Amino acid sequence: MGEVDAVMVEEWIYHALGCGEEDTASKQGGRLVTHLRERLAFRESRRVGEWVLAGKKREPGTADDAYLLNSLAYTIDDLGDQRKAIEYYEQALAIWKKVYGEKHGDVAAALNNLGSAWYALGDHRKAIEYYEQALAIDEAVFGKEHPKVAIRLNNLGSAWYDIGDHRDPKSV
Repeated sequence: MGEVDAVMVEEWIYHALGCGEEDTASKQGGRLVTHLRERLAFRESRRVGEWVLAGKKREPGTADDAYLLNSLAYTIDDLGDQRKAIEYYEQALAIWKKVYGEKHGDVAAALNNLGSAWYALGDHRKAIEYYEQALAIDEAVFGKEHPKVAIRLNNLGSAWYDIGDHRDPKSV
């Protein structure tokens, strides 16, 4: 993502919501939420994401809406409210599955994010379920040598380790 002028993007979102360009508002909202989170402006990131969602007249249902929901969930997860983050991750996952089907990188990312949120809540078995689903998709989409596959394996290994099972996650 190129450099973001937060004030200009927020104005763009405001006008997009005002004239019914909700996909543009979601796309730019997700972009701004991500930009703010990456600069450690977590509360501002959350405010923008919730503002965009509240300003929409239709139910989220596009890939851009899922991007916004996932970005907002990631911020809320970073703020420590995993249960609220899980709600948004689940919404993003449902939309991406509807838009892209079951085997897509964004679907795998949402599953991995759900696993991470459950891991943070201490439910390592539930985290493992999500990590395994994400791993299967990433292996099918990207192949076994892809960095995303390595991330999923690492997450799986950490979760198995924390429940006391130190075997190779691929052998379980």
